[in-house]
Amino acid sequence: MDVRVLWSLVGLAFGVALGFAGAFGGVGAFFLVLFLGVLGFVGGRVIEGDLDLREIFSPGGAGRRR
Repeated sequence: MDVRVLWSLVGLAFGVALGFAGAFGGVGAFFLVLFLGVLGFVGGRVIEGDLDLREIFSPGGAGRRR
């Protein structure tokens, strides 16, 4: 199955969610939605295998390359 993601629509939906959170919930809700959105994005990248958290959080691994 070939799934194509229209990133402009994903960005639009995220922007609308942030707008509603900011308009109706205030600044705290805005940042909560922003934080959870970023957390979900990073989690999705890890699950897809595009991001390896061991390389980011390993001690002394910033200067080493395989």
